[in-house]
Amino acid sequence: MNETPSLGPSRPLRVCLLSAEYPPARGGVGDYTRLLAAALAQLGLAVTVLTGRRPAPLKGHPPGVGLHTPVSGWGYGSWSPVVRMVREVAPDVVHIQYQTAAYGMHPAINLLPWRLRASGFAGRVVTTFHDLRPPYLFPKAGELRHLPALALAGGSDRVVLVAREHWQTTPLAWLRRLQPDLARRTHVIPIGSNIPDQPPAGYDRSAWRAGLGIAPDDLVLVFFGYLNDSKGGDDLLSALSSLRARGHSAKLLMVGGEGQSNASDEGWRQRFEQDILRLGLTGAVLHTGFAPATAVSGHLLAGDICVLPFRDGATFQRGSLLAALGHGLATVSTSPPGPTLSVDDQLPQGWSGDAALRHGANIWLVSPHRPDDLVAAVERLSVDRELRACLGEGAKNLSQLLTWPAIARQHVELYRQIGEPDN
Repeated sequence: MNETPSLGPSRPLRVCLLSAEYPPARGGVGDYTRLLAAALAQLGLAVTVLTGRRPAPLKGHPPGVGLHTPVSGWGYGSWSPVVRMVREVAPDVVHIQYQTAAYGMHPAINLLPWRLRASGFAGRVVTTFHDLRPPYLFPKAGELRHLPALALAGGSDRVVLVAREHWQTTPLAWLRRLQPDLARRTHVIPIGSNIPDQPPAGYDRSAWRAGLGIAPDDLVLVFFGYLNDSKGGDDLLSALSSLRARGHSAKLLMVGGEGQSNASDEGWRQRFEQDILRLGLTGAVLHTGFAPATAVSGHLLAGDICVLPFRDGATFQRGSLLAALGHGLATVSTSPPGPTLSVDDQLPQGWSGDAALRHGANIWLVSPHRPDDLVAAVERLSVDRELRACLGEGAKNLSQLLTWPAIARQHVELYRQIGEPDN
């Protein structure tokens, strides 16, 4: 039997998850926060979610998890309602879920750990960096744009990275020089998929494909997620056009992909639609639009090969990749940059482990910005069913290491390492 995480015999550990994004708002960080809250509560923690005011009724909020929605905006005016709610909830740990765009590109959240301590908060602050994109400061801020990330990481008792590659980014490289103990304070904990392999009841793959306008012999490439400058949408369309020019009856199923995490994403979506017309791919690109999780699961299972040509390479930061792995899809994606660390570099906790992307075992990796390599990879998988099945099985096995109970247990270990607030 698992022992309930606690600060003693009197009460369980109290954790407040702070996230600007939360359902029903669409977005990966909001779903992550909801699923993490549920998994932590299942382990016996007293969990509260603190987020912004809701424009619509909540959907799917986990039972037994507290919810406070006092914040109307994430500028400096957010400090007062957050401080008030933290005093009311009295958590042992405030755990910030940080994604720059979710907080309106404003640096106020980056200074929140310092503001909490100035208010008398005696607990611990943990920050999960879902990205390290710099917020807006002022025109031509240059390298100074990295200072807010430094402030947030430096003010937190523990830092969580959702991808190992973040350890090598400019803000953390700077902070490693300023704080030699950063590796000890940093944990790598991958995210989990928010789309379980659970299609609608009575799911029939052939009928589902027919309902989408897919012929039995069509080769269906699947892309899942929002479109933005990091997703390689132009490479995806170039590869599809080349496949069709070579005589393949190929179609691209765009699952979701019509939302945006910031205003610039809309421009990318419009250019994507223009490229479809320019390349003569009307009718070859199918859009599902936003769909509930069960329908997304059905769409993923209807595909033959998932293609995710990320500009910056495949990492566990990508929820769309995790969803594909969890559905046992043979997946073609792009190689992340190689490590630039020296043998003397200290590494964060959780850096190594069995959960890793391995070319040819659980994924097929090509170089970014190379549509011809995408075409070659897809053509090989289209004819080599044994390899496709091998990749799918490896993907499914890998996904079992990235379940929410496993992720929650890693967080509990982190909280335990922090120790009692008075220590």
